[in-house]
Amino acid sequence: MTDPNKVADTYHTPSAPQPAPIPLKFFGFASSAGEPKKIFLALGQDVFVAGEGEIVDRRYKVVRITPTSVEMQDMVSSGPTQNIPLTQG
Repeated sequence: MTDPNKVADTYHTPSAPQPAPIPLKFFGFASSAGEPKKIFLALGQDVFVAGEGEIVDRRYKVVRITPTSVEMQDMVSSGPTQNIPLTQG
């Protein structure tokens, strides 16, 4: 017979897998007077300009833009939002 206390001690609830990091790099702002703030994002050699609420590379949604990072969500995997810091240089 199995000791129920021993079984409870060895079982661990599986954790949800972590989403893959969003591969975009945030490297600057594009702003014009009277227009919403937009950002520059890079994916390899491709450069995207996007504002809050816009979709980048048909997959990633710009949720929020702050002075130091951008909050993005992968619309394909529907994972939690991820912050991408402003890259210097």
